[in-house]
Amino acid sequence: MAGDRLKIAFYWAASCGGCEIAVLDINEKILDVVAKADIVFWPVAMDIKYKDV
Repeated sequence: MAGDRLKIAFYWAASCGGCEIAVLDINEKILDVVAKADIVFWPVAMDIKYKDV
């Protein structure tokens, strides 16, 4: 499995989404994260439907 990228998922822990929005407060440093990992699930940041999950 060498070379596999990390996979990160965020979820509404308190059902308000505030914690997820706080992640965006790191501004462009989020690009450093996506350079090393795939964000596979982030309901606040993506327009997805449950049937697609």
